Amino acid sequence: MKKIAVLLFVLAFAGIAFSQTLTAPEVPFRHRLKGTVKDRTSAVYVGIILRFKGEKEETSATANINGDFEVGLLAGRYTVTVDKINSESFIAFINIEENGLNPNDVEFMVDSSHAYCSDGAAMSCPGILKSVKADYPPAARAVRASGEVVVTVKIDKEGKVVSASAISGHALLKATSVAAARKFLFEPTEKDDERTIDLSFVFIPQSSNEKKDIKRYENSYRILVYAPPAVIDITQTTTENS
Repeated sequence: MKKIAVLLFVLAFAGIAFSQTLTAPEVPFRHRLKGTVKDRTSAVYVGIILRFKGEKEETSATANINGDFEVGLLAGRYTVTVDKINSESFIAFINIEENGLNPNDVEFMVDSSHAYCSDGAAMSCPGILKSVKADYPPAARAVRASGEVVVTVKIDKEGKVVSASAISGHALLKATSVAAARKFLFEPTEKDDERTIDLSFVFIPQSSNEKKDIKRYENSYRILVYAPPAVIDITQTTTENS
């Protein structure tokens, strides 16, 4: 009787396991969309964040040192946007089909003529007399935190920054961006009113595939912060091997 009971228990357990295998959810289809982001002059847009809003999900992708991005998307229709500081007008539409011909190697063109403090910006921006790059914190480098941190600064009539606050960006990168923004110095003005502008610090992790022969978008109000190269302690290595 004991042998029969044990056999029945084994068969029952195997049946449950087999049933769970049959009812296990299938992995949903996800298309890997790749592409490049450029401005109107064909300069690549390093560190810009593309936001994909779909019917089933919202996700984002950050352009690397070469302006390239890659993102996995479920089947559906997506609206693609960027932060207003990069472009007031950019919008794109992507349709992903589970059984169909999907887009790839796309090229998004961002009109930055009215972004930051460019010539086409709505406001008159003060010239920068002193620019400071933010430090790339070790904790942020360890988790490969990257992308833009937008800092709003208020400037007095002498051109000194009287306040600075981060309004977007990765949590590990905000404090260092605010600290750098406070050290900026701008052209003075004869007006008594405080001036308010936005600075953008773009953090770029180390990359082994950096292309040297491409043009990258530049703006003095958009500061690129590259991760420092890794330092190997040769003395420590030699000692350990002795």
